[in-house]
Amino acid sequence: MVMKKKPMKKKGMARGGAMKKKGMARGGAKMPMSKDPKTGKMVPAFAMDGKGKMAKGGMMKKKGMAKGGMKKKGYNKGGAVKDPFKGLTQTQIIKIIQANIAAGKGPNDKLDLSLGRTKRSKK
Repeated sequence: MVMKKKPMKKKGMARGGAMKKKGMARGGAKMPMSKDPKTGKMVPAFAMDGKGKMAKGGMMKKKGMAKGGMKKKGYNKGGAVKDPFKGLTQTQIIKIIQANIAAGKGPNDKLDLSLGRTKRSKK
């Protein structure tokens, strides 16, 4: 028994029909109207509140790239690099480096700061 293949499904605009309407062409929302007590005419409800047009005006909220471009998400995970030689004199640093070289440590290996340090005696 031989199975028949179904024809390929049409996608997108190939199905035919009119394009979707955008924005106010779809119909939009009906403006809420109310009767003006002074004139008796129907006017928009927001015109009746007595607050004026710019009562709640001001700047718009920033959207998208207007907020400042790249997000700083990946950058804040690091932190300041700690200086291993902070508080040491030049001669102490040289002694530590020489002791690490003598111990067979390369330039890319982590320095052992205990090597080459002389312990101070408490007075």
